Amino acid sequence: QLKKFFMQFGIVRKCKLFRSAKTGGSKGFAFLQFESAETAQTVSDAMQGYFLHDRQLVSHVVPTSKHHDGMWKMRKPTEEMVEEAKKNEEKIEKNVDSAKSKEDLLRRLTEKQNKLNEMGIDFQIPGL
Repeated sequence: QLKKFFMQFGIVRKCKLFRSAKTGGSKGFAFLQFESAETAQTVSDAMQGYFLHDRQLVSHVVPTSKHHDGMWKMRKPTEEMVEEAKKNEEKIEKNVDSAKSKEDLLRRLTEKQNKLNEMGIDFQIPGL
């Protein structure tokens, strides 16, 4: 998903998402290698501070002089990691479909609508 998202900027040669050895979940950082340094700099500037999957991105261009062999080595996930990742995906799917999640979403949207009204902004959030 991460690679697909960044493909809108240009060709992504490599993408490495770091995962927890214990749970198999994301550690919250990744390396991306683009076809050109100019593309990498454009992406870094554009994505600095952007929110993606409830996380705020911090973006840096790593100079070629700081690259090392271990930067792109991939570790094979253990069976425990795969099982834990599947459990986490199932939890997420259950939460998305639950009525409670829908109620929480409606409540948060209503709160945001009220804040907009208090600020004098004439905008109606779709679906409310």
